[in-house]
Amino acid sequence: MLGQDDRQRFFDEPKASLPQLNVMFMSKLSTDERNLLRYHAETARILRGSARGVVHQHLLGMGYIEERTVNMQDSVIVVTQAGRRALGFKS
Repeated sequence: MLGQDDRQRFFDEPKASLPQLNVMFMSKLSTDERNLLRYHAETARILRGSARGVVHQHLLGMGYIEERTVNMQDSVIVVTQAGRRALGFKS
C-alpha cells in the first residue's frame, strides 16, 4: 500500500502531454506499420480479394484501420480515429 508521501509524489510528477503520448505510441509501431497506416490515411484504398498481409492484419487488430465491404469481393480501408491519433492528426 502506498504511503501519503508516495501518493503525493505520484500526483506531483509531470505527466506526458497528448503529443508526447502520440510519439510514444507511434514509436511502438514498426516502420512498415507506420508507412502503411500513413498510406491508408492519405489515399482512398480499395482492396480486392481476401488476401491481407501481416502488417495490415496487425493494424486491423489494433483498431487503427477498418475494412468496410463494398461488394462481395472488394473492401474499402478506412483509418479510424485511433489510427489518425497515432499519426498525429487532430481529428
